Amino acid sequence: MNNVKNSAGGFFLLVMLLAGTKLDAQIAGAKTSTVKVYGNCGMCEKTIEKAAWEKGVSQADWNRDTKMAVLTFDPAKTSEEALLKKIAAVGYDSDNYRASDEVYNNLHSCCHYDRPAPLKASQGQMTKKRAGVKKVEDCKPAGEGGR
Repeated sequence: MNNVKNSAGGFFLLVMLLAGTKLDAQIAGAKTSTVKVYGNCGMCEKTIEKAAWEKGVSQADWNRDTKMAVLTFDPAKTSEEALLKKIAAVGYDSDNYRASDEVYNNLHSCCHYDRPAPLKASQGQMTKKRAGVKKVEDCKPAGEGGR
């Protein structure tokens, strides 16, 4: 009987710790931006979301159907511009930043989306090389093991 009480108490403590962790992940004064980011598949989704994660980001969620990314961040630690530059650096264009042709061309073939028209000179083009393993099985949609 005592073991049951200890187990129930341990479970309750674990639930409380997890709930506290979730609350701590929320950012006071956070800014949320919804921006267009071009891509195709589940591997694109994984790469885009990973690129946007950094200190001060509480949400980075890209929808492959709408091509929209929802970014929630602490404006004292990062900005929409900085996050879009990081996303472009791994190969994904937005309306304000274009990935370099070299990085885009190194994306897996299933990730080659229809690129928007080249940006004006006042807008950014990224040149950082993308590193990573490209596997066909990673191209599965998010709900089918691609995430």
